[in-house]
Amino acid sequence: MGIIAKNQHDVFFSYATLDNDMQDNWVKDFREDLRRRVLLELRSGSYKDLDLDQIDFFIDDKGLPANGGLMDELVDAIRKSNFLFMFVGDAYLRSDYCAKELEWFSRRFASLEGQALKHMFMVMLTKTAVKGASVGTLGEIKSNSRYEPAFDEETGTPLRRLLPIDQGKSLANNPAYFALVNKMAKTLVQRILEKGVDVPAAPATDEVVVAFGAVTRSLKDYRTALASEVAQTLGAKADLLELDDLASPPDEIRARLKMAKLFAQLVDRSPIGILGGSQPGGFLAEQEKLVRADLPFLWVEPRDKADAAVKEADAKHLAYLDQVSAAALKLSQAEFVQELAKRLRVGNGRGADSSVRFAKIILEHSESDEEQMSQVRRIVSAAWSDVTKANGLQLRFSAADWDQMKEAPELLQTCHGIVVVDRSKPLKTLYVQMDDIEDELARRNYELGRRTFVLPPKSSPTIMNWPTILFKEQDNNPDLVVVTQEKLHQFLGDVMNRALAAKPASPGTP
Repeated sequence: MGIIAKNQHDVFFSYATLDNDMQDNWVKDFREDLRRRVLLELRSGSYKDLDLDQIDFFIDDKGLPANGGLMDELVDAIRKSNFLFMFVGDAYLRSDYCAKELEWFSRRFASLEGQALKHMFMVMLTKTAVKGASVGTLGEIKSNSRYEPAFDEETGTPLRRLLPIDQGKSLANNPAYFALVNKMAKTLVQRILEKGVDVPAAPATDEVVVAFGAVTRSLKDYRTALASEVAQTLGAKADLLELDDLASPPDEIRARLKMAKLFAQLVDRSPIGILGGSQPGGFLAEQEKLVRADLPFLWVEPRDKADAAVKEADAKHLAYLDQVSAAALKLSQAEFVQELAKRLRVGNGRGADSSVRFAKIILEHSESDEEQMSQVRRIVSAAWSDVTKANGLQLRFSAADWDQMKEAPELLQTCHGIVVVDRSKPLKTLYVQMDDIEDELARRNYELGRRTFVLPPKSSPTIMNWPTILFKEQDNNPDLVVVTQEKLHQFLGDVMNRALAAKPASPGTP
């Protein structure tokens, strides 16, 4: 089953079907977003080979039964779950079955109330539910355990995953929604690691860690998105300092930063709480002092985030802010990732191993093909060992969707091949999308030498006339097998040759 124990679920999702249905499948969408973020958090640590299908978040898709065998199955699932997520909406408060799920889960901990609370997460879906959950068992949990509001203050309904932009012509990620996902994933991962993970950790390596200095609330979402992009694009672990961390003894913070290769500090122009104190520069200056002498310190002023009004009257603090702002790099999020890549590539002059080589493949897939993508990744990894044999060339995977590759094609300049597993679109659409990406690259005087392979698109079940590596499901077995093994080896051989022809990279380089 899960990563905490092979015979247990990692998380049980308790919710009312009506709450989920009335809010456009909100709970189920949140579950998938949370799983992906938990995977990213674990991969940024020691579990680099973990796959999404190993993370088991149990959710009842059959509908709550009144009695019988399915009820026994549900009770068994709850008792075999390590954590409980309660999605409290108006229908949840009226549901006898949701109350029973909480009761069944709580019985695991008998009188150990404190331990039970550590294994529960309460998510408020609506503003009215906050008041309704203030009585009974839910009220006791709410008063003793912090809950997370997942609703928009203005509408009182769950945060939308996507927001309209360009006068409603297209949609973009809602920062508030994904900030909630990231926050809960980070807390859940901490508690999972406390319990232990029944999955072998990756061997210890010279992991590249990029530390990010503390910021105030107005920049937290931006910094989180920046750190996520660094982790996904560069394969580096992001360590985010908080203001509370700065209250720790200096030696503890220096020990925490021991593995960091670079320290990035955002210029915070809404400095209430960060520029306070008698020292000019407050906590911003304090972080500079805490960073060890040989750790590069990089000031960055976000170019793609509007500045907040500076509410600071102390002339010394303002002078410090002007000083660091003048010296800071003025970069957008994408530009910052590129700059970081260059700085990590040269190893900052501290003995980087120039013999390290690796090949990078970008994975593009639809959400509906998540399971197939995991299988394809395992098949490719196994074939890679056969192709590269003893030359020591490592294979890395990175994720990007069509929009990312088109809007930031420079991401492709560090990859050696693309894997497309996308049955949600017809073959013609896949062709057009790749042509659009190559047009963007041509404008930058860059040509992507690549091969792609796909699962048959749903609208075109036979694509043997396209030079692809074809996978198919076995009879009576959903696992995939390679139909064109020779083409797979040829593809990986081309990836290997392109990687070997490129300049060797330092550890952590994309």
